[in-house]
Amino acid sequence: MTFRSRVSVILVIFIFLLLAVGGYTVYETGDMMDLVPIVLCVAFLLFVFFGIRYTIDGDKLYVGFLFYRGKEYDLMKLKSIRATYNPISSPAASLKRLKLDFGCGPALIISPASQDVFIEEILKINPQVEVN
Repeated sequence: MTFRSRVSVILVIFIFLLLAVGGYTVYETGDMMDLVPIVLCVAFLLFVFFGIRYTIDGDKLYVGFLFYRGKEYDLMKLKSIRATYNPISSPAASLKRLKLDFGCGPALIISPASQDVFIEEILKINPQVEVN
């Protein structure tokens, strides 16, 4: 089962406002070729924001991008899931996130669009997971 990342409107607006300020500054100088990098940045950010995927296959979770499966996590080693709004860099396009703690190593922070369904699917695989 594949889940797309939730996309936070506030986060998107914040990033695009920063780019708009830069774009307006370039527009005021009159050299329209300077807008090309800004337009490319906007296109890239849209591509990234809407391309993050979380795939549950058997007892594995894959965090990837579009058709690339990405990094593999063993759901049988998952200890807990809790809600977080931590803004730390992670494969998530929203600030409404889930922190997955595997007991060793850093926690995985993701933001599946359907968080309740995502948690239900994980609990079907590993009912020992603590959900806060």
